[in-house]
Amino acid sequence: MNKEDFKKLYALIIGINKIAYEMFENYLAFYSIRFNNNKEVTYQLPIALCMLMKNHYHIYVIEASKILHSGKNYFLLNKALNLIEKDPILAEKAILLRRKLNLYKSLIHKISNARNTIFAHLDEKFGSYKSEIDHSELDKLNEFIKEIIHFLNESIKIQPEFDYRNFGQTSITEFYDFVYTKITQTDDGKSLNSQEWF
Repeated sequence: MNKEDFKKLYALIIGINKIAYEMFENYLAFYSIRFNNNKEVTYQLPIALCMLMKNHYHIYVIEASKILHSGKNYFLLNKALNLIEKDPILAEKAILLRRKLNLYKSLIHKISNARNTIFAHLDEKFGSYKSEIDHSELDKLNEFIKEIIHFLNESIKIQPEFDYRNFGQTSITEFYDFVYTKITQTDDGKSLNSQEWF
């Protein structure tokens, strides 16, 4: 790999790390609301909390599309793997990861479809974050994306401050645990407008 390709690859991987941070933090926030252990099954959430959940999911879908959906996007995982493949020592692993990513083609299409049909417009679907995506599938995809990014970061020996794992983790789960406790175990949530979004 020549010097120019390496500089391009380095900038590309820095961008991927920034997007990954937004992706994973917002997915964790969505998950912390949607599947919170303190949530009563029969309890309708305040509309404001439902909107927060939808917004976290919205950002996850938008950011995931940036690194997964082929097209004019610059920060594609496939683009980074293609550049890494020019290094003979790393080529075999890059090819393997790209092939494995291709196994998620159907799920990636669903993510792109959610971006285009649910989140691209403020229409009659505005109140819904739902799509045909299975969240257990997303969990697996997210773990695989982390594996790819780890490989990319190690391959170029990225500086620690550019690795998304060092960006400073939020305590979003603990925050939403606290919110749910206040809503479900005190009178604080009873006066809030509620809606069933599940």
